Amino acid sequence: CAPNVSAQLEKDALQSALCAQLLADKADYRSTSDWQHQYSKALLKMLWLRTSFSTAQLNLAGNSQSLIELVRQCLSDPSLRAIGHKVLGNLRRSLNAPALQVLHDSLKKPNQGPHATGIYIEIVLLESEKSIHSLSLTLDNVRLPSTKNWLVDPLVVTGQRAHGYAQLAAYQLQPTYRNLRTTVQSKLNDWPDRLTLAILNVEDTVPGWVDADPANGLHGASPITKPVGQLPD
Repeated sequence: CAPNVSAQLEKDALQSALCAQLLADKADYRSTSDWQHQYSKALLKMLWLRTSFSTAQLNLAGNSQSLIELVRQCLSDPSLRAIGHKVLGNLRRSLNAPALQVLHDSLKKPNQGPHATGIYIEIVLLESEKSIHSLSLTLDNVRLPSTKNWLVDPLVVTGQRAHGYAQLAAYQLQPTYRNLRTTVQSKLNDWPDRLTLAILNVEDTVPGWVDADPANGLHGASPITKPVGQLPD
């Protein structure tokens, strides 16, 4: 989040995005691309208006790149580059081992444990209601390496039909979301607390929301979403 983002807006963005993920997980999908499509539709229901986007195909055939390398290569947006490098750097610190494990488990789509056939990761920068930037990577027939250093070790291509794409998008959270807020909070109940975990800044020695270097345009720790189960009816 940018320093001027209100606590209410941060909460609205987090809860609406989490609700969209839960809705996508409930949908009928057979690939990471299917899941991403369902997630995009759910964001629209959450009154996230997409104002721009661009898509770039990723060549995964014979891939020897790691996930962190792919993400860094796709961080062409200057605003996202700052937060992306900060988050990825913090994730590699021992202080954030719990968050790294959560990320490992939540990346797998469909969510079938060791049999997952794809990966989805998204980095979001919230500047204001009218300025939300996102970078997402959608990878099919690719899995994480089964190594301790899975973030920096090469991804494993599981078939000749491995493919993926990176998408840069900009959104606005519509003012009318306030009319949906109570419904979303009622649906989620305590799920935001159960399904999110903070990525701590490397300067911190205790858990919590803390100030980072103002020069990087960020404040506090970044939330990461845990693997979701089932959205309450």
